[in-house]
Amino acid sequence: MSLYEFVIKDKNGKALATLDSAFSRSFSTYLNKSGDAHFSLSIYDAKVTQEMLQLGNKELYIYRANTLLWGGELLYSRSDMSRETQKIDVSAKGFFDLLSKRYVGTAANPRVFTNTDLADIAWTIINESQSQTDGDFGITQGTHPTTRDADRTYEYKNVKEAIEGLSNLNVQNGFDFEVGPNKKFSVFYPVRGSLRKDCQVPQTGRGFSERD
Repeated sequence: MSLYEFVIKDKNGKALATLDSAFSRSFSTYLNKSGDAHFSLSIYDAKVTQEMLQLGNKELYIYRANTLLWGGELLYSRSDMSRETQKIDVSAKGFFDLLSKRYVGTAANPRVFTNTDLADIAWTIINESQSQTDGDFGITQGTHPTTRDADRTYEYKNVKEAIEGLSNLNVQNGFDFEVGPNKKFSVFYPVRGSLRKDCQVPQTGRGFSERD
C-alpha cells in the first residue's frame, strides 16, 4: 500500500473519493512557479464518474502519511481506449495557477504602485483580484516579510505573471514565494531557506513519481 493518498474534493473542501486504484501517479512542486500532478484511472473503476472529474470544478489533494503535501485544480483529462489499455489520464495544476485567470489594471485605469514593498504589491493584486464578484479563489495570506520597495505599473497584466515578475525567478533582489496546498500565499525574503557554502542556488523543485 502506498504512503501517498490522492483525494478528489469539491470547491467546498468536501472529499468525494480517495483514488486508491489510481496508477502512474506523480506530482511536482516548484519554487516561484505552479506545480503539477498526474494520475491515471481505469475506465472500469467504480469510483470514476463524470461529476468527480469535472475539470475546473474539482480539486486534487495529495497526502503522505496523513500530511497534506500538494493541492491543485483538475485541468486536463484524456481517454485512452487503445486495445492494450482503457484508461483516463488526468492532470492538475497547483493553486498558484488559478491566478492565470485574472488580470490587473487597464489602459484607462492602470494599477500603479510607487515605492511599495514587493510583497505588499504581490498580495494587493491577489487580494484585489479576489474581491471581484464571485472572484474569491480562497487564497489567503501566509508568511509576509518586509522585502524591498519598488515601482510598478500594470495594464492588463496577468496576475500570475505579475507575481512571477516580482520574484527571484525574474528580478534581482526579488523574493521567493509559494501558494501551498492550503491555498496560503507565502513570501520568503531574500530566499526560501538558507544557502550552504557549497551550494549556489536553492532547491527549485521536488516531487513524487510512481509508475505502476
